[in-house]
Amino acid sequence: SIMIFEVEYGMTSTEAGALFGLAGAISACLCMAVCFILYKKWVLESSLLKISVLASCVGAVLLFDVGGFATLMVADICVYAFASVANGISEGWSSRAAKEGTDFSHAIVRGFSAPGVFLSRLVTPPLARWLVDVGGRNTYAAVQCITIAIGAHTVHKTFQIRATCTKDAT
Repeated sequence: SIMIFEVEYGMTSTEAGALFGLAGAISACLCMAVCFILYKKWVLESSLLKISVLASCVGAVLLFDVGGFATLMVADICVYAFASVANGISEGWSSRAAKEGTDFSHAIVRGFSAPGVFLSRLVTPPLARWLVDVGGRNTYAAVQCITIAIGAHTVHKTFQIRATCTKDAT
């Protein structure tokens, strides 16, 4: 988004960075509000996961050049906040499902998770800048939509597995 702010809206790197920071701060506040909602048990984790995946998908669609600057800001906030919430819930479920002494122990789960996080943090910023540079905002948005759709599919499969396990337990 910083590169889009600079290239498409003529902002300086300082202005773009400040807006990116603002989007991050708003996203953090949303995440804290969601944590409070979970703490109060006003919403089930499973429902919040579904809502978060849907909000992330909406955010990804808003990355397309459909409404200019405002939609880009809303997209960033939706994707950052709700993808973080979905990831947090998924990580929590993963930790609860881990069983020591099996092929799904905490050490093995984290052993697969940590390199994935590291690689994504290493590769995605230059890849995102390259996508914007080569194909523009809409190419970047298309790749984000595909990526978030893959994540949504994974969550859907998780719910299917969970439903099967629940049926088997009764």
